Amino acid sequence: MPSHFSDIGIKDITEENYVDKIKELVDGNIRNAVRIALNDSPYLVVPIDNLIELWFPFDNNTLNPYEMRLHYQTSAFLEVEDASWTDPEKGGSEDLCSMSVPDCYPLNVTVPAPKLTIDFEEKKRYMCQVACFAESFDIYEDADDFHSRSENGDKLGDQCYIPFGQFQDEEDSELSSRALINGVIKNVEKRINGYTKEPYYLLTVDSFGARYEVLADTDSFDTEPQTGNVISGEFWLSGKFTHLFKGDELKDLERIKQGGDPRLRTIGDLFHILRECWSKETAYPTCQSDWSRKDRTFGQCAVTAMLVCDLFGGTIHKIRNDDGSTHYFNKLNGQYVDLTSEQFELYFTNVDYEKSIPVDRSYCGKNPDTKKRYDRLINNVSEYLRSQPAED
Repeated sequence: MPSHFSDIGIKDITEENYVDKIKELVDGNIRNAVRIALNDSPYLVVPIDNLIELWFPFDNNTLNPYEMRLHYQTSAFLEVEDASWTDPEKGGSEDLCSMSVPDCYPLNVTVPAPKLTIDFEEKKRYMCQVACFAESFDIYEDADDFHSRSENGDKLGDQCYIPFGQFQDEEDSELSSRALINGVIKNVEKRINGYTKEPYYLLTVDSFGARYEVLADTDSFDTEPQTGNVISGEFWLSGKFTHLFKGDELKDLERIKQGGDPRLRTIGDLFHILRECWSKETAYPTCQSDWSRKDRTFGQCAVTAMLVCDLFGGTIHKIRNDDGSTHYFNKLNGQYVDLTSEQFELYFTNVDYEKSIPVDRSYCGKNPDTKKRYDRLINNVSEYLRSQPAED
């Protein structure tokens, strides 16, 4: 765990000073802490720099540093299936989840708040926000350099994923959320921890079948990492789950009008396209300054509900949230559908859809700013589809 902290700009945590350092982090950020309780399972979340989360079970109003779980809010989401908790009696742990990426590979993630996580259902897909904390790694100039210099370069690809945390060498060994990841660096960002003022790297990495965000200590590099480099090493994975979207049972529902681009045939197709098309400019004005790809549904409800209504029919509904804001979503075939529900599930916020009221499509579009943002969203979708390879 101490090395994971250095990956996000929190230095000098050792086994000997661990308890004191965690207490110092909590005391320095307690004013921003949030208590979350669902199903009589309270947690205290201590955010650091808005992106880093320390999760503590909050039983009896006490905090145990050794029960704390770390998570980082990345913009990297994987669509996964076959999610299930590992069995502690078989080397797993209560906060370790096993799952698979469809048509690709399995992986384990450590979940910061397992008692709050959605109940997994068989044959259902979920979105998992994944953060990869570097434990040990090497950097190569490019794929050729990797294959010529890496110890495993003649055996493994420069884009490779091996979930060795799913394997047990001995009967008493423990499963973990560790994996070997080889990947090509697509983006390099040096960030500054807002609390400690220490730098760390956030690397966007293309690996086998998925794109990850890797967190790494700047002191681990002899030279600055560059786009096109290959990173190869061992990583610890933290993950946080949401449904694909509220009402995703209807993901195969088809558009009310036939024709058009075949890549936008179902509401599930629309959801995945919108994940690439929501932007700061399509968010509600007061949400734009806080919008980011780690919470890409934030502020997108009205324009999204309008688009769903235009393509799939049904009705638009609205509800007043506890914080006084208004939230819009849809009702199709008698079922509530909310393509922007992720913004609430990420922070375990309850939305009582049954208390909503229907509103006319014209009501949502009469505001000039909403109409402008809707047109921008339509344009984003069109540009995205034009940029993608055509289906065979």
